[in-house]
Amino acid sequence: MKLTNSFLDRLNVVCQDHKLLQAKQALLVGVSGGVDSVVLCHALNALQIPIAIAHCNFKLRGYESDGDELFVENFASSLGVKFHTNAFETKELAKKYKMSIQQVARQIRYTYFNEIINDNQYKALLTAHHLNDAIETFFINLVRGTGIDGLTGIKNTDGIYRPLINFTKDEIINYANENKLHWREDSSNQSTDYLRNKIRLKIIPEFLKLNPAFENHLMMTMADLEFNARSSSEQIIQTITNHIYFDEFKFLCIKTNTLRNLPDATHLLFHFLKSFGFTFNDAANILNCKQSGKTFETGTTRVITDRGFVIVDTLGKMPNVNLEIKQQPKQTIQVEDLKIQLKQKKVKKDGLLMITAESNVHYIDEDALSYPLTIRNWREGDAFKPLGMKKMKKISDYFIDNKYSQLEKESSLLLVSGDEIVCILGERIDDRFKVTNHSLNLLVITVELSS
Repeated sequence: MKLTNSFLDRLNVVCQDHKLLQAKQALLVGVSGGVDSVVLCHALNALQIPIAIAHCNFKLRGYESDGDELFVENFASSLGVKFHTNAFETKELAKKYKMSIQQVARQIRYTYFNEIINDNQYKALLTAHHLNDAIETFFINLVRGTGIDGLTGIKNTDGIYRPLINFTKDEIINYANENKLHWREDSSNQSTDYLRNKIRLKIIPEFLKLNPAFENHLMMTMADLEFNARSSSEQIIQTITNHIYFDEFKFLCIKTNTLRNLPDATHLLFHFLKSFGFTFNDAANILNCKQSGKTFETGTTRVITDRGFVIVDTLGKMPNVNLEIKQQPKQTIQVEDLKIQLKQKKVKKDGLLMITAESNVHYIDEDALSYPLTIRNWREGDAFKPLGMKKMKKISDYFIDNKYSQLEKESSLLLVSGDEIVCILGERIDDRFKVTNHSLNLLVITVELSS
């Protein structure tokens, strides 16, 4: 059992480094039934580290998938640990969300595991990714095109640990054979239809022919790349911070007009935007785009070009707003990040009416209003008579004249009386609702961003 003892000693050190040995709560291990996850559970159990086992049945291989689930359940029982499982219609979900089966399966797996951890208060999630998995990921990212981060392999993240990440597949199989362990073989692992399998079965063996120590050498290279990625990331953040600001609407903006003047500007922008899902080519197109209002999207985030800067929007468009406002002496309305305060005020006879010039405070002749009022999004075709003007103007033209960005247009809200626009909230009122010397009752509207 010399091999087993050496394997356990190395695993014990890894667990100590991640403070997993002091865990009072059990650790949840994701188990497919393959040799990697079986060995991880067996070794952790040998080290007397408390674990529970979770399994996802993706129902992709019919009876074979059901056999995997039964095997893992019996394996958990043999170790005397708690077992969690669930079955998922993976193919149907992939069609529904227009994603690959691999993407959907990954999303299902980690969402389900997180639910189990939260419900049972497990300390962390462990997966059985090993060195060969990290090497395959290196090549996948190299083929697809990625920055330096994609060439650092598979890393531990908050709450997810991979204790076998520096163990080779051969070491894992040798441990399993020495301990006479049984496991399930996934027949799809031999298909070269998948990029990962093709790399494992065809590409990596060629490198091993060139150098039998290839796996360990690449492990050291990935560790060095990770160090360099961490160091360069800190420097990039320091550099690009000088070109980032939040505008008055709390939108994140990047000053591309000054960023363009820096050496390696595209690389700087890419390293900032890649966490939102943008590629290097996206960064180049965004930086070189001269069209104001052009949108680049990743599904969860969009970047909108403007004059000399771009806006990064991770929240999406303002939701559909259609609020009815009844006549009240005082009320406060919250719409997303906007706090809208409405207050009635009477004009004293022969009194001096003090009106501030702040754009976020509107003074409206309340007697010109027809209640209930409405707060809603602006629509194409909306028009009003801006304060001080004699003619009607389309709000879309007003936006253009005042150089509104796309996000500022989308987040603009109107106060409407009947079919007439009273004001663009926080911007300008309609001349027909202005306060005059004959006004007796006022509606004072204050628009503020929530802190």
